[in-house]
Amino acid sequence: MVAAKTHKWELIVYTDASKHEVARVLPFETMRDMALAVGCTHSILSNYYHDLINARGNCKYITIHKKTYNQPTRR
Repeated sequence: MVAAKTHKWELIVYTDASKHEVARVLPFETMRDMALAVGCTHSILSNYYHDLINARGNCKYITIHKKTYNQPTRR
């Protein structure tokens, strides 16, 4: 049995490094999918999300948000 998903990831892409103007907002199921779109490894993206490393490369133009949602209960 696979555990139910409780969240999704939202990638916000900005036009420049100052992060004032949003270019796109993209939803993703997993951090690995998001890393493919950004062009880095999932470990770099995860470390950036958890503030373990500073922004580098394409991470200078993005922010990541975790969106939680409630699933209906089965009867």
